[in-house]
Amino acid sequence: MHLLALYGADRPLRAQLALLDRLAPRPDAAFYLDLPPEEAHRRKPADADLPDLIRQGERYRALAHEEGVTVLDASQSVAELAAQIGAAVWSA
Repeated sequence: MHLLALYGADRPLRAQLALLDRLAPRPDAAFYLDLPPEEAHRRKPADADLPDLIRQGERYRALAHEEGVTVLDASQSVAELAAQIGAAVWSA
């Protein structure tokens, strides 16, 4: 997901993705912690401008959907996120 989000879906990454598919085992569960771009920008304004954060978030959400990754609202507390992840892992 990181390669596609970083370089864009229009860039050919077939070789890199095929290599990852062969070498990296598939996880039993995967989670994307989705933080609203406005909140991410508020926390670290020097890291990226708001339009870039919006674009990155859209790419990550689309990729998460395509790959079957569970999307969690990262604006929740750590305890709430841990409970959701724990419940998903233990029920798998």
